[in-house]
Formats: sequence, C-alpha cells, structure tokens
Amino acid sequence: MILYLLVPLLLVGSEESQAANGTQEWTEAERRQTFSSYNSTITPGDVMSRELSKNETSLIITEDNENFQDPNMNMGWCNRTALVEWSNSCWLQFHDEMRNISQESWCQLDSITRPYSKLTSCIEMLCGSLKCYYPNSDTQDFFLQIHSIYFHNCTREELLLEDAPHWLVMVLTLIPVGLIPVLVYVVVWKSKVQE
Repeated sequence: MILYLLVPLLLVGSEESQAANGTQEWTEAERRQTFSSYNSTITPGDVMSRELSKNETSLIITEDNENFQDPNMNMGWCNRTALVEWSNSCWLQFHDEMRNISQESWCQLDSITRPYSKLTSCIEMLCGSLKCYYPNSDTQDFFLQIHSIYFHNCTREELLLEDAPHWLVMVLTLIPVGLIPVLVYVVVWKSKVQE
C-alpha cells in the first residue's frame, strides 16, 4: 500500500527536478503572450479575505452552533410569510399532477412517488432561495395539510389478531407447569439411585 503512494510521489519529484535542472526555452505561443501588471489598489489578499468573510455569514453551520436543531428558533433572514405564500405554487403543480391520477391510486406508492418527490424538491428549493432551513415548522405544516387533503384515506389495514380460545391458553399453560414437578422428581430420583 505504501508503495502505491510512494511511486507517484517519486515520479512527480523526479519530473520537477528535471525541469529545474534544464534550461527553459520559450515556445512560440509563450513568446506571443502579453503580460499585464497588476495596478489595482486592492491586493489579491484583500479580495480573498473579503470573500472569506462573506462565506462566514452564509448558511454554513458549524459544530459549535447547534441552534439549527431548535424547531422554534426564528431565523433572522428567513422570510416565513413569503415561504408560506410561495409554497402554494408548489402545491398547484402537485395538485395538477394528482388530478391526472385516479383517486383510487392515490394510496399506491408507485403512482404518487414522482409527484410527491417533485413537491418535496420544489419546497426544498423554495426554502433555499428564501434562506430558510429545510425542514422547518412551516414546511411541516404544509406537508401535514397535503397529507390531510390527499392521503387521509391511506391508512394501512392491519390484521386484527384474535385471542386464542380460553381453553387452549389454559392447556398450553398447564402442560409445562405440570411437567416441571414431574421432571424435578425424576432428577432427584436419578441422583439418589446413582449414590
């Protein structure tokens, strides 16, 4: 394993040392290039530090900042009213697709997977454009409303298991309980016989 790591390193090192030892000739393309000097008052380091400071205020969450786990935390830059209003556009697209599916098929996962996935993606992109976390309480309420409209009859019918008859429970309980004293007697009797 170490050999696989060392061989490319040695090859790159030998190529660099060969380039440093030889005299470098300019190719035709390099001779035709023009170079401009950097005359700006802003140094490239300033640009870099400014970009880094912009990134510090983005939606990146560090380990130290765990406030995102608080569902009631109010995001200062999240426009919640716009999120609620614009989520209706996602709902209209979903509604149009659900109208093309028969109501009997609404509870079949195969037929609703694609429209539901598009709805979820639409809401996620909307949250991202409005600088809101996803999921949040507003999107949760939105999806609960969608489920109450379209999927309220989709409860799974579970088989109701009936209790066994009383006599069967008594027989299956008394047989092992009755066998225990018999087995204890047999073990004690065998131990006395061996002595």
